[in-house]
Amino acid sequence: MVGVNAFWHSLGCCLFIHAVFSTPIPLRTGRSTQWPSSYASLGDSYAAGAGAGSPVVFSCGRFSGAYPVKVAGGKQLNISHENVRYLACGGSNGQSVLFHQVPFIGNSDVVTITAGGNEIHFFNVLNACVYHWLPFADCEKEIGEARAMVQSRNLINQIDTVIARSAKCMHPDALLLVTGYARFFNERTDLCDHVTFSRTRPLDYLTKEKRRALNQLVSMLNDVIRASAELHGVEYIDIDPVFEGHRFCEDGVREPDIGREATWFFNLPAAKFQGEEQQDELRSASIIAPKVNNLQHLVKFGQLQWAISDGEDTESRHTLSFPDLETVRTFHPTEIGHQAIADVIVKAILKSKLVLPSD
Repeated sequence: MVGVNAFWHSLGCCLFIHAVFSTPIPLRTGRSTQWPSSYASLGDSYAAGAGAGSPVVFSCGRFSGAYPVKVAGGKQLNISHENVRYLACGGSNGQSVLFHQVPFIGNSDVVTITAGGNEIHFFNVLNACVYHWLPFADCEKEIGEARAMVQSRNLINQIDTVIARSAKCMHPDALLLVTGYARFFNERTDLCDHVTFSRTRPLDYLTKEKRRALNQLVSMLNDVIRASAELHGVEYIDIDPVFEGHRFCEDGVREPDIGREATWFFNLPAAKFQGEEQQDELRSASIIAPKVNNLQHLVKFGQLQWAISDGEDTESRHTLSFPDLETVRTFHPTEIGHQAIADVIVKAILKSKLVLPSD
């Protein structure tokens, strides 16, 4: 149960409205030997752990194998279950994190944030460039639009505001950590130049050029998140290096290899195309998917992502019937990947505990 002080602290965060804070977070003055004893996780489906483990709150896409669960349960930390605020929610963008998650940080000793991916409409990019569930999208166009969003003032403002408001809601000795995202592909290998993950385009290959473009999009987003974190004096957690050797299209791997545990992203099994003579028909909208209801749900899911990213206030994110779990979790870290992310975060927490003076 949240104490009286925590309640008024959260209420103050709800009432305090400010667009962007550019001043550094006040220096922490000291921590007890029991620090940290509480933890809050904010963010999108990456932090909620889409598909990793078992559903915890399915309507919000929270899963038991997500990195926040592993951070909180780590033996190296002193965090009790009742002092964990698992706030991350699938589909959340900056606005929804700001108004539906930040006010509930309470007196948490450690707060992590993973947000920004939904701001650039990544569902559109994934559809147009990789899976083609909705087959008439143009990959180059969607990547171009996503790049423009990454470079826009809107994205910078959103991330700045989430970090600054989170810092405002935290107590002086709390630690705020902001994570980036991991790149998806080994972009140097040759085998994937003749491999497709597509559901409707059997000859749409994952060429080096395409893999490089998708990786660059992630790197650009990470650069914005890192710059914003540094502006506000908080630590940026670079998770990308630990995924080295664990991406799609690694050397010697014949994709799609969904049974490869060393690949730390979820994928779909290879599509079963019906032969060369029927490939033109497969591109037809009339037989895009054998399960029409699943496709309709997927369209709704995509439209919901766009609506949330555009800042619309919608309650449907709590009640939407998601498409099948295999689809929702694609290009999200597996539970092993989440463990690797958690290890990086715990290391940063322990380092902070050593550097700062204790009571």
